[in-house]
Amino acid sequence: MTRLAPSLLLLVTAAQAAAQEHVPVPAGPEVEGLVAALEAKDRDGAIGRIKGIFALMDDDRMVRTPAAFVDLVIGCPAKQTGANLSKYFQLYTYSWKCPNGEYQAQLGKDPESSYVEVVDPADAARLAKRAAAPPIKPMAPPTAPMLPAPESPEARKARIEKAAAVELAALKALEPQLKAGQLTDAAALTKDANFTTGYRDLAQSTFIAERDSDGLAGANEQLAWLTANIGTPASAECKQTRSDGAYGPTFFSSCRVVSQQPGHGYTAMVFFRDAKIAAIQFNYVNPAVFEKNREFLTSKAGAN
Repeated sequence: MTRLAPSLLLLVTAAQAAAQEHVPVPAGPEVEGLVAALEAKDRDGAIGRIKGIFALMDDDRMVRTPAAFVDLVIGCPAKQTGANLSKYFQLYTYSWKCPNGEYQAQLGKDPESSYVEVVDPADAARLAKRAAAPPIKPMAPPTAPMLPAPESPEARKARIEKAAAVELAALKALEPQLKAGQLTDAAALTKDANFTTGYRDLAQSTFIAERDSDGLAGANEQLAWLTANIGTPASAECKQTRSDGAYGPTFFSSCRVVSQQPGHGYTAMVFFRDAKIAAIQFNYVNPAVFEKNREFLTSKAGAN
């Protein structure tokens, strides 16, 4: 599950306290553009402005994808009810009055792109649950951590390489499953394994997640979508890339799946925790994505 920094909780609390007396303030062209697209029922335009859905106050997300959020509030009148402005974050709380109920979410521009992040979308039931929750108690100062035993560079290197060898075996076991378009080994996943599918906007170095789900069933739903929309896999190859640094080696795991349909395929960034797959990010390419990124690379080359 995608979560934001816990330090932002103070911002959220301030927003709720000020909601009834808030005077709307300029939220910037990105956020205001999203709000306008929603009110104008421009579904594709609204979806295309959102980077992702994030959880801050809730343990889970009411909706997980930009499309699901847009479908929830599209065409509904919007009102800005709060603004949390700091040096590092600018979050604007909006509410939407829809025929099937009232919804609320915080919107903020992604600091590294022109996309908008949607934080903690909620309906009346979720808002009531938050209001009834006991206040957050101040955390006691942490006790001094126990320092690990000194580790020589050689021992650290050997430990990391041993863990990487286990991960490589799991990565190779994943290869034929991706080729078949279905994961079959639930034991190879962590209990909270998360899977996302989307594409990378090279112009803004941003991954746009269009699908988000957990567990073996969630992974296979996304693989079925990839097969239906990108094509049946013709080949799959997984590899481990090593990078050596001052503190020892680092290993990155990825897979490349080529479709039987020309110009289509995807890469899978694989993340491990305790020798099990904790997350996979499926990053697809089709002619539309390729052309969009080709135009950016061509313009960048021309500028140089």
